Amino acid sequence: MTKPHIGQFIDSMDPGGAEEVVINLSCELVKRGYPVTVFHFGNPWLRSRIAEQGLTGCELSLDHYKSMLTLPLFINRLRKVLKQNSVDILHAHLLGAILAGALAARFAGIAAIGTIHDSYSLYESRLHPIYLGLASRAGARLVAVANTMQKEVVELSRLKPYAVSRIYNGISLEKFAAAERDSTSNGPVVVTTVARAVAVKRLDLLLRMAAAIDTDTDYRFRIVGDGPLLEELKAQAKTLGIEDRVEFLGHRDDVEKILAESDIYALVSDSEGLSVSLLESMASGLPSVVTDVGGNRELVADGQSGLVASPGNVVELTEKVTALIENAERRKQFGAEARRRVETQFSIEAMTDAYVRLFPARAVRHAG
Repeated sequence: MTKPHIGQFIDSMDPGGAEEVVINLSCELVKRGYPVTVFHFGNPWLRSRIAEQGLTGCELSLDHYKSMLTLPLFINRLRKVLKQNSVDILHAHLLGAILAGALAARFAGIAAIGTIHDSYSLYESRLHPIYLGLASRAGARLVAVANTMQKEVVELSRLKPYAVSRIYNGISLEKFAAAERDSTSNGPVVVTTVARAVAVKRLDLLLRMAAAIDTDTDYRFRIVGDGPLLEELKAQAKTLGIEDRVEFLGHRDDVEKILAESDIYALVSDSEGLSVSLLESMASGLPSVVTDVGGNRELVADGQSGLVASPGNVVELTEKVTALIENAERRKQFGAEARRRVETQFSIEAMTDAYVRLFPARAVRHAG
């Protein structure tokens, strides 16, 4: 039987975890023989990765997309594009794309899946949970990337539990090797975070934590990522007097190399879905200190592969990072367990298997 043509649709314009999932999932589906087209609005990072991976991309116009008054015009245009490209299943990512994609798929007579990658967008407007409810009622199979998010979507959108699946994000383990770290090295202990410089990531808190650490062990912080708050954060580091301890590396395409040269991973966000950057750090054999938000606790086994702290609590976060900075053996043990958890629970293969299980009934009806 002909395998269905999968359309991946995402509406963001920046690099991030959801975008990485779109590329990784598309590549794995293609490996399994599924035709895949990635629909987007000209995201430069996506355009580059699509070309790099030899995927098929289709750039859409933003006309009529940003207003609910004109959204029906965009939905009709998307319906035509799906028909022209012979898409059998549309998999939309992020809230706006899920609503528009679900309705376009409904009118095109094809199946739809919608993956919610974060929790904070549910709270940005009282209408957002309603949009997910509309997408579900239009026939889209909703997916949350963590158990905590699944519960939030069900409650806020007033859906039945069976209407929202939970599928963990997964990553390719080949790219991220667990590096051997020399515990006898006299170099500084390197604490790394990969995050866009936006408010929800609380990089301001990370800098306060870096300034508050009191230890005889030499340490450095590395912040990887661009964003609108980057210059403000650099000014904060200068005010705190920690310019010599913090490196701002900006956007990097060699994150795996940076993680291999790190000793600890820190993620101090106020909100998360299931962090791809945290998964990548775990695959690199890094212990982590994370806030207890979103799926972080589902990824990090507290006291076994990392340490979990209350969100916004700079004192607790500082204590836990300091404990790892000062204990090389504990870092090694936690890092080995982090790698094992990714291998057994959060691989790209496991994620793809779960999405493919959503295909059959819908795929048979539309493929061929």
